Amino acid sequence: MGSRKHPKWAQKALQGIAYWIGHQRCLYRDYPLAEAALVAEICNLIYTHLQKPRVLSCEVQYADLFKPKIPPTRFPNAGFGKYSRADLVIYPTKGKACPEFVIEVKRATAPRKLISRDLARLAAIKKSRPATRAFLFIVAEDYRPAMFVGDNGAALSGKRERDGVYYRVLRAYKAAWSYSNKDKVKCNYACVIEVL
Repeated sequence: MGSRKHPKWAQKALQGIAYWIGHQRCLYRDYPLAEAALVAEICNLIYTHLQKPRVLSCEVQYADLFKPKIPPTRFPNAGFGKYSRADLVIYPTKGKACPEFVIEVKRATAPRKLISRDLARLAAIKKSRPATRAFLFIVAEDYRPAMFVGDNGAALSGKRERDGVYYRVLRAYKAAWSYSNKDKVKCNYACVIEVL
């Protein structure tokens, strides 16, 4: 596939969410953020940096994204229900255009089964619409998500596979209190994973 960069709006949104988590933790230290709060704030950050005529939509039914409108059966772990929805979808223009980006957002503490399910859903979209880019945003509060980030705090490089789905960790954004001791660093991470 080659190494494609992720768009500027994704860079701004993920760096922004890492800092925003730090702000929220200063206010509500003992209350982990809900996934819905993370999705809402990422949506705000993307919208702010998205260039027109692109259009951002939230909670789009997967049935409306497929071409044809029947999900591929190659990915049984995707768990497509009648009302399964993608968190965020970016279209190149208004109307019924082919989606340019389909994005799922997950907390790094989510059960691995749910992370695998989102990867499978994004892979099914890629199979149906090869020109659409499929991203999984993984967000971690105050710890390193070892599945996507190495000991040095950088994104794990190279093509990876999980349950038959291939992906690349394009970048890991972080906001930290201190980098003086990497084993005790308190970091918020936001990773962008592209399903291949």
